[in-house]
Amino acid sequence: FENGVYIEDYFPIFRLIHNCNSIYFYNNNIYNYRQRPGSISYCKNKKLINDFMLCNKQVLEYVYKYKNDFDIECINAYKADSFNYILTLLFEMNRKNIYNTFRNIEYKNYEIRLLDIIKNKYIPKKTKLSILLWKLRVYHITMPILRSFQKYIIK
Repeated sequence: FENGVYIEDYFPIFRLIHNCNSIYFYNNNIYNYRQRPGSISYCKNKKLINDFMLCNKQVLEYVYKYKNDFDIECINAYKADSFNYILTLLFEMNRKNIYNTFRNIEYKNYEIRLLDIIKNKYIPKKTKLSILLWKLRVYHITMPILRSFQKYIIK
């Protein structure tokens, strides 16, 4: 694990899973995640974004190195989900200036054609909507409204 990185287990766990011969899924909650104000995972800041992007870059480099092992739709779904997470962090940090802040980030690793996002069966509708709103440049206007109605929307 890398010292000083918030999400230091991200890439090693990805590599570990890729190298497993078999993985089993247990469909019960056996892990409780507790967040407390002031903890590293609770605070949304520039370091968290930078560390996430660093880990994400490592994962994408690894995926492209072994790209025959990965389906392109899964890679695009990963990139879309990562992009959406970065948008969420930026939005929570700086709603008013989100587009200018984002322009300063190296986002080319996450670029996917809108058609590839819409057609991808692995990308959740919520993520598709978020990216569509971003590409239409209305994300900063519509997200507060959508979040306020989120508890009323059936998933």
